[in-house]
Parts: sequence; C-alpha cells; structure tokens
Amino acid sequence: VSQRLRKQKYQLIIDLVSCADCLDAATDKIGRSYNIGKSLSDFVVELEDGSGTRYAPFLADLLKNKAVQDDLSYLLSEGRLQTYKSTYIFLKDVQEHRGMRTV
Repeated sequence: VSQRLRKQKYQLIIDLVSCADCLDAATDKIGRSYNIGKSLSDFVVELEDGSGTRYAPFLADLLKNKAVQDDLSYLLSEGRLQTYKSTYIFLKDVQEHRGMRTV
C-alpha cells in the first residue's frame, strides 16, 4: 500500500488529532505558560480562518456544534485541571515509591 493511500485511510484521525493538539496548545493557560491561552471561541475563529488550508474544512462546523462546544468547554477547564492534578499526584507517588525527592 502506497504512503498516499495509507494517509488517506487515516486522514480523518490525523485531522482530528492535529486539531486537538492545536486546540490544547492554543487554549492552555497552565501548562504552556509561555503563551497567553486563547478562549475556545477565539480558537474556533482561528479554525474557520484556516479551514481548507491549515485545518480540514469539516472541523469548523464540528466545533460550532453547541454540544461539542459544551463538552470542550468542560474539558478545557475543569477537565484539564483534574488531569493536571491527577498527573501531579501520580508522579509524586511514583517518585516517593522510588525513593526520589518529591516535587
């Protein structure tokens, strides 16, 4: 199977993961403190501006969906904070288990 056919087969997944990574980087106000995090609505505007070039065209419509925006709003706020807290606790436990200095 050629590289092009393989890419076509997984293009939907590639587009979604790429968008998710860009969304995370653009909206993060905690972990990527080298940038001022954008709001979800600002990212949607960026997505619309880059539709067809930087982003797959279907993504702008997907992120305009109210249910998707509600889910993303939660994940980018409380969900993100919970993930950071859980990761911190996990890493602290691993360090203590290995006799390492705590964070």
